[in-house]
Amino acid sequence: MSQLILEGLAIYICLIIFIYVFFLRKDTTAVVDTCWSLGHWVVGTWILLQNPQPTLFNILIYVALTLWAFRLSGYIYFTRVYNIKHKEARYDELMKKEHLTFEQQFLKQIILQVTLIFIFMMPFYISLFKPIVINSSWLLFCGIVFFLGWFGEAWTDWQRHQYRKQHTGIIQTGWWRLSRHPNYFFELVMWYSFASVLIFEPYGFLAFISPIMLTLLMLTITIPVTEQYALKKNPKIYKKYQQTTSKLIPLFKRRD
Repeated sequence: MSQLILEGLAIYICLIIFIYVFFLRKDTTAVVDTCWSLGHWVVGTWILLQNPQPTLFNILIYVALTLWAFRLSGYIYFTRVYNIKHKEARYDELMKKEHLTFEQQFLKQIILQVTLIFIFMMPFYISLFKPIVINSSWLLFCGIVFFLGWFGEAWTDWQRHQYRKQHTGIIQTGWWRLSRHPNYFFELVMWYSFASVLIFEPYGFLAFISPIMLTLLMLTITIPVTEQYALKKNPKIYKKYQQTTSKLIPLFKRRD
Protein backbone atom coordinates (compact mmCIF):
# COMPACT_ATOMS: atom_id res chain seq x y z
CA MET A 1 0.00 0.00 0.00
CA SER A 2 2.86 2.39 0.84
CA GLN A 3 4.41 1.76 -2.58
CA LEU A 4 1.05 2.50 -4.22
CA ILE A 5 0.80 5.81 -2.36
CA LEU A 6 4.34 6.76 -3.36
CA GLU A 7 3.66 5.91 -7.01
CA GLY A 8 0.47 7.98 -6.94
CA LEU A 9 2.31 10.91 -5.36
CA ALA A 10 5.04 10.68 -8.00
CA ILE A 11 2.46 10.76 -10.80
CA TYR A 12 0.72 13.70 -9.10
CA ILE A 13 3.97 15.71 -8.95
CA CYS A 14 5.04 14.74 -12.49
CA LEU A 15 1.69 15.86 -13.92
CA ILE A 16 2.00 19.26 -12.21
CA ILE A 17 5.56 19.74 -13.49
CA PHE A 18 4.70 18.59 -17.02
CA ILE A 19 1.65 20.87 -17.35
CA TYR A 20 3.54 23.86 -15.93
CA VAL A 21 6.49 23.38 -18.31
CA PHE A 22 4.01 22.90 -21.16
CA PHE A 23 2.36 26.18 -20.15
CA LEU A 24 5.70 28.05 -20.09
CA ARG A 25 6.61 26.56 -23.47
CA LYS A 26 3.32 27.37 -25.23
CA ASP A 27 2.46 30.53 -23.29
CA THR A 28 -1.28 29.85 -23.24
CA THR A 29 -3.56 28.83 -20.38
CA ALA A 30 -5.38 26.48 -22.77
CA VAL A 31 -2.71 23.85 -21.98
CA VAL A 32 -4.64 23.02 -18.79
CA ASP A 33 -7.68 21.94 -20.77
CA THR A 34 -5.45 19.99 -23.15
CA CYS A 35 -3.90 18.09 -20.26
CA TRP A 36 -7.13 17.68 -18.26
CA SER A 37 -8.36 14.56 -20.03
CA LEU A 38 -4.85 13.22 -20.71
CA GLY A 39 -4.14 13.47 -16.98
CA HIS A 40 -7.12 11.20 -16.34
CA TRP A 41 -5.78 8.76 -18.91
CA VAL A 42 -2.33 8.69 -17.30
CA VAL A 43 -3.83 7.99 -13.87
CA GLY A 44 -6.22 5.43 -15.40
CA THR A 45 -3.32 3.62 -17.07
CA TRP A 46 -1.47 3.50 -13.76
CA ILE A 47 -4.57 2.10 -12.00
CA LEU A 48 -5.05 -0.61 -14.64
CA LEU A 49 -1.41 -1.65 -14.29
CA GLN A 50 -2.13 -2.46 -10.62
CA ASN A 51 -4.81 -4.95 -11.71
CA PRO A 52 -3.37 -8.48 -11.33
CA GLN A 53 -5.70 -10.03 -13.91
CA PRO A 54 -7.71 -7.52 -15.99
CA THR A 55 -10.97 -8.83 -17.38
CA LEU A 56 -12.58 -7.92 -20.70
CA PHE A 57 -14.82 -5.54 -18.75
CA ASN A 58 -11.81 -3.72 -17.28
CA ILE A 59 -10.33 -3.36 -20.76
CA LEU A 60 -13.56 -2.06 -22.31
CA ILE A 61 -13.88 0.63 -19.64
CA TYR A 62 -10.23 1.58 -20.17
CA VAL A 63 -10.88 1.84 -23.93
CA ALA A 64 -13.80 4.20 -23.23
CA LEU A 65 -11.55 6.32 -20.99
CA THR A 66 -8.92 6.40 -23.75
CA LEU A 67 -11.44 7.43 -26.43
CA TRP A 68 -12.72 10.27 -24.22
CA ALA A 69 -9.24 11.47 -23.22
CA PHE A 70 -7.54 11.57 -26.62
CA ARG A 71 -10.51 12.95 -28.55
CA LEU A 72 -10.96 15.85 -26.15
CA SER A 73 -7.27 16.65 -25.65
CA GLY A 74 -6.58 16.39 -29.38
CA TYR A 75 -9.41 18.76 -30.23
CA ILE A 76 -8.30 21.35 -27.66
CA TYR A 77 -4.63 21.06 -28.60
CA PHE A 78 -5.12 21.60 -32.33
CA THR A 79 -7.73 24.35 -31.97
CA ARG A 80 -6.31 26.31 -29.01
CA VAL A 81 -2.65 25.44 -28.46
CA TYR A 82 -0.88 24.25 -31.64
CA ASN A 83 0.60 27.36 -33.25
CA ILE A 84 -2.19 29.37 -31.56
CA LYS A 85 -1.92 31.44 -28.40
CA HIS A 86 -5.52 31.10 -27.37
CA LYS A 87 -6.66 33.25 -24.47
CA GLU A 88 -8.72 31.18 -22.04
CA ALA A 89 -10.80 33.96 -20.52
CA ARG A 90 -12.29 31.95 -17.67
CA TYR A 91 -8.85 31.31 -16.13
CA ASP A 92 -7.95 34.97 -16.43
CA GLU A 93 -11.17 35.91 -14.63
CA LEU A 94 -10.61 33.36 -11.87
CA MET A 95 -7.09 34.61 -11.17
CA LYS A 96 -7.62 38.37 -11.22
CA LYS A 97 -7.96 38.71 -7.45
CA GLU A 98 -4.73 36.93 -6.59
CA HIS A 99 -1.76 39.04 -5.45
CA LEU A 100 0.78 36.89 -7.24
CA THR A 101 2.54 36.89 -10.60
CA PHE A 102 0.57 35.33 -13.43
CA GLU A 103 2.92 32.33 -13.49
CA GLN A 104 2.46 31.76 -9.74
CA GLN A 105 -1.30 32.13 -10.05
CA PHE A 106 -1.43 29.65 -12.88
CA LEU A 107 0.74 27.16 -11.01
CA LYS A 108 -1.89 27.22 -8.24
CA GLN A 109 -4.56 26.58 -10.89
CA ILE A 110 -2.58 23.62 -12.25
CA ILE A 111 -2.20 22.12 -8.76
CA LEU A 112 -5.96 22.46 -8.26
CA GLN A 113 -6.68 20.82 -11.63
CA VAL A 114 -4.36 17.87 -10.98
CA THR A 115 -5.90 17.41 -7.53
CA LEU A 116 -9.35 17.33 -9.14
CA ILE A 117 -8.12 14.73 -11.63
CA PHE A 118 -7.26 12.35 -8.81
CA ILE A 119 -10.66 12.98 -7.17
CA PHE A 120 -12.62 12.65 -10.41
CA MET A 121 -10.98 9.28 -11.12
CA MET A 122 -13.31 7.69 -8.54
CA PRO A 123 -15.22 5.56 -11.13
CA PHE A 124 -11.95 4.19 -12.46
CA TYR A 125 -10.50 3.33 -9.04
CA ILE A 126 -13.44 0.93 -8.82
CA SER A 127 -13.60 -0.25 -12.44
CA LEU A 128 -9.89 -0.67 -13.26
CA PHE A 129 -8.07 -1.53 -10.03
CA LYS A 130 -9.34 -5.10 -9.68
CA PRO A 131 -10.95 -7.71 -11.96
CA ILE A 132 -14.69 -7.11 -12.37
CA VAL A 133 -17.55 -8.79 -14.21
CA ILE A 134 -20.50 -6.68 -15.38
CA ASN A 135 -23.84 -7.86 -16.73
CA SER A 136 -23.47 -7.75 -20.51
CA SER A 137 -26.85 -6.12 -21.14
CA TRP A 138 -26.13 -3.38 -18.61
CA LEU A 139 -22.65 -2.84 -20.03
CA LEU A 140 -24.16 -2.53 -23.52
CA PHE A 141 -26.68 0.05 -22.30
CA CYS A 142 -23.98 2.13 -20.57
CA GLY A 143 -21.79 1.79 -23.65
CA ILE A 144 -24.55 3.19 -25.86
CA VAL A 145 -24.99 6.11 -23.46
CA PHE A 146 -21.23 6.71 -23.50
CA PHE A 147 -21.06 6.78 -27.30
CA LEU A 148 -24.05 9.12 -27.49
CA GLY A 149 -22.12 11.49 -25.23
CA TRP A 150 -18.85 10.95 -27.11
CA PHE A 151 -20.30 11.60 -30.57
CA GLY A 152 -22.47 14.43 -29.23
CA GLU A 153 -19.52 16.28 -27.73
CA ALA A 154 -17.40 15.69 -30.83
CA TRP A 155 -20.22 17.02 -33.03
CA THR A 156 -20.81 20.15 -30.93
CA ASP A 157 -17.07 20.88 -30.83
CA TRP A 158 -16.90 20.47 -34.62
CA GLN A 159 -19.91 22.79 -35.11
CA ARG A 160 -18.31 25.49 -32.98
CA HIS A 161 -14.92 25.11 -34.64
CA GLN A 162 -16.43 25.45 -38.13
CA TYR A 163 -18.47 28.45 -37.06
CA ARG A 164 -15.45 30.26 -35.61
CA LYS A 165 -13.57 29.88 -38.89
CA GLN A 166 -15.94 32.36 -40.53
CA HIS A 167 -17.68 34.22 -37.68
CA THR A 168 -16.77 36.10 -34.51
CA GLY A 169 -20.18 36.26 -32.82
CA ILE A 170 -22.20 33.81 -30.73
CA ILE A 171 -22.90 30.44 -32.34
CA GLN A 172 -26.63 29.68 -32.26
CA THR A 173 -26.91 26.91 -34.83
CA GLY A 174 -27.05 23.12 -34.57
CA TRP A 175 -26.89 21.86 -31.01
CA TRP A 176 -25.98 25.40 -29.90
CA ARG A 177 -29.50 26.46 -30.86
CA LEU A 178 -30.89 24.09 -28.23
CA SER A 179 -28.35 24.65 -25.44
CA ARG A 180 -25.84 27.35 -24.56
CA HIS A 181 -23.37 24.65 -23.50
CA PRO A 182 -24.22 21.41 -25.33
CA ASN A 183 -20.59 20.27 -25.19
CA TYR A 184 -20.75 20.33 -21.37
CA PHE A 185 -24.04 18.42 -21.47
CA PHE A 186 -22.55 15.60 -23.54
CA GLU A 187 -19.44 15.61 -21.32
CA LEU A 188 -21.70 14.94 -18.35
CA VAL A 189 -23.50 12.19 -20.28
CA MET A 190 -20.18 10.36 -20.62
CA TRP A 191 -19.27 10.81 -16.96
CA TYR A 192 -22.62 9.53 -15.77
CA SER A 193 -22.14 6.50 -18.02
CA PHE A 194 -18.72 5.86 -16.40
CA ALA A 195 -20.42 5.87 -13.00
CA SER A 196 -23.60 4.02 -14.00
CA VAL A 197 -21.73 0.99 -15.32
CA LEU A 198 -20.67 0.33 -11.69
CA ILE A 199 -24.07 0.75 -10.08
CA PHE A 200 -24.33 -2.96 -9.19
CA GLU A 201 -20.72 -3.23 -7.98
CA PRO A 202 -19.83 -3.09 -4.24
CA TYR A 203 -19.47 0.60 -3.31
CA GLY A 204 -20.35 1.46 -6.91
CA PHE A 205 -22.46 4.36 -5.68
CA LEU A 206 -19.21 6.16 -4.80
CA ALA A 207 -18.50 6.44 -8.53
CA PHE A 208 -21.25 9.07 -8.77
CA ILE A 209 -19.12 11.47 -6.71
CA SER A 210 -17.29 12.40 -9.91
CA PRO A 211 -20.19 13.30 -12.26
CA ILE A 212 -22.08 15.04 -9.44
CA MET A 213 -19.01 17.14 -8.59
CA LEU A 214 -18.48 17.89 -12.28
CA THR A 215 -22.10 18.99 -12.63
CA LEU A 216 -21.79 21.32 -9.64
CA LEU A 217 -18.50 22.78 -10.90
CA MET A 218 -20.01 23.46 -14.32
CA LEU A 219 -23.14 25.08 -12.90
CA THR A 220 -21.44 27.17 -10.21
CA ILE A 221 -18.05 28.08 -11.72
CA THR A 222 -17.31 27.11 -15.33
CA ILE A 223 -20.58 28.23 -16.95
CA PRO A 224 -21.04 31.46 -14.92
CA VAL A 225 -17.47 32.61 -15.59
CA THR A 226 -17.70 31.71 -19.29
CA GLU A 227 -21.01 33.51 -19.67
CA GLN A 228 -19.79 36.56 -17.76
CA TYR A 229 -17.03 36.92 -20.34
CA ALA A 230 -19.50 36.39 -23.23
CA LEU A 231 -21.80 39.09 -21.82
CA LYS A 232 -18.90 41.56 -21.75
CA LYS A 233 -18.12 40.89 -25.41
CA ASN A 234 -21.68 40.78 -26.79
CA PRO A 235 -24.05 42.05 -24.06
CA LYS A 236 -27.25 42.45 -26.10
CA ILE A 237 -26.90 39.33 -28.26
CA TYR A 238 -25.81 37.04 -25.44
CA LYS A 239 -28.46 38.36 -23.05
CA LYS A 240 -31.14 37.44 -25.59
CA TYR A 241 -29.42 34.08 -26.12
CA GLN A 242 -29.66 33.45 -22.36
CA GLN A 243 -33.35 34.35 -22.31
CA THR A 244 -34.31 32.03 -25.17
CA THR A 245 -31.91 29.09 -24.86
CA SER A 246 -31.49 26.41 -22.20
CA LYS A 247 -28.32 26.69 -20.12
CA LEU A 248 -27.23 23.06 -20.29
CA ILE A 249 -29.80 20.43 -21.32
CA PRO A 250 -30.74 20.72 -25.04
CA LEU A 251 -34.34 21.96 -25.21
CA PHE A 252 -36.49 23.75 -27.75
CA LYS A 253 -36.02 27.52 -27.75
CA ARG A 254 -38.17 29.63 -25.45
CA ARG A 255 -40.04 32.68 -26.67
CA ASP A 256 -38.43 36.08 -26.01
